[in-house]
Amino acid sequence: MSAVSVEKTIALRPGAAHIYFTHCFRNLGFAAFPFLWKLHPALNVTAQHRLDFPPMRVVRDPAYPGTLAEAPLEFAWPYARMRDRKVDLRTVPHQDQKQLYFFYGDRMKSGWCALTNTATRLSCGLRFDPAVFPSCWLFASYGGWRNSNVAVLEPCTGYPLNFDALVAAGRQRVLQPGESLSTNVLFTVQEGIASVSDIKENGAIVP
Repeated sequence: MSAVSVEKTIALRPGAAHIYFTHCFRNLGFAAFPFLWKLHPALNVTAQHRLDFPPMRVVRDPAYPGTLAEAPLEFAWPYARMRDRKVDLRTVPHQDQKQLYFFYGDRMKSGWCALTNTATRLSCGLRFDPAVFPSCWLFASYGGWRNSNVAVLEPCTGYPLNFDALVAAGRQRVLQPGESLSTNVLFTVQEGIASVSDIKENGAIVP
């Protein structure tokens, strides 16, 4: 139980291929409230899909190595250098490869993430405020977890997953008594896209 109220508004506007989300947290209590908050859109993927993020640092969690255990704990997106090969994390492997990725992205140059079907050239993505979500996690199972084929794009207020470690690193968000936090997130879809280099504030996806 906590004394924090949460409001979420979802809006669709005529003629726009966007969904607008407004989130508001209010601390109605008498004590500071430390927290970790992340979005969690789970998207079905196949080997014809591609993931895109802005330039960022990838941070692996040693507690959840998945199939990237040979990669350094920190490296620049999008290449993970393994013992005998270099893995392009933008590419979705075939499910027969049984891959499982989990990592945090930080030091992001901009607040967005995207998934594109390169066969149909249909792209979708999130645009968010990097001051609220300074990191973006990825959990991706390409047949490697319960035979699932899913990419979960997770803009987040901090990392790691372990809350005690998060607090020790000073990456928790805190709402003081009477304080509120409001932010807007945009989900957008656009045709004719093979890869994404940016998502604008108005929802336009830039190839």
